[in-house]
Amino acid sequence: MEISKRLQAIAGMVQPGGTACDVGTDHGYLAIYLIEQNISNTVIAMDVAKGPLSKAQTNIALAHLENRIETRLSDGLDKLKAGEAQTVIMAGMGGILITGLLEKGRKILDTVEELILSPHTDTELVRRYLLNHGYAIQEETMLLEEGKYYIIMKAVHGRQKYEKACDYRYGQRLLLKQDPVLREYMEKELDKLEKICESLSDISTENSEKRLMELEEEMQCIKEGLKYYEVQGNHGNY
Repeated sequence: MEISKRLQAIAGMVQPGGTACDVGTDHGYLAIYLIEQNISNTVIAMDVAKGPLSKAQTNIALAHLENRIETRLSDGLDKLKAGEAQTVIMAGMGGILITGLLEKGRKILDTVEELILSPHTDTELVRRYLLNHGYAIQEETMLLEEGKYYIIMKAVHGRQKYEKACDYRYGQRLLLKQDPVLREYMEKELDKLEKICESLSDISTENSEKRLMELEEEMQCIKEGLKYYEVQGNHGNY
């Protein structure tokens, strides 16, 4: 099965040979790919909605993988039992939803070895949650697909702390390895924010001044992140 670059990158972070739980499986494409590529032995594919789960079941049947992929109607991790999966995957959701599901399923997650997360919003919130709840971000990647930027991170049980605001905002792992896609993203964001500041500079109201201060803070965070790219010798060390 051919799947998107984003789903391939997610699959590439999964520890081989175990059972993966795909939360929010949608059409089941990732679950099928994990089996077809011999990455996972079995997959538990879960979704909160009956419609997507039904489509996943159809696709799994077409791939003749019913004996290796089990589908479950589940709100987050509600239907996952302790010790059933080594990997939990949450992708294609907002960061607020992901952190909510992680918090709700904390007891079950104690028995899970790794989390593969791909929030499409509020990535900083997800990083802060992980580092504040006994996880270390072991791997992180960023890619551009069909005009959209995607973050994918792998977290395991452990201790980790970031010192800088930009580490939480943009991902210390990405910054340390001087990820080129992240650099492109930050430079575009900086240019966009500078233009907004220019448009607000002639307006003198309480709201505009407050907004300018917020923008300046955001731009400072980006500039702090871009400093990582001025340091030589970081490539491939992290």
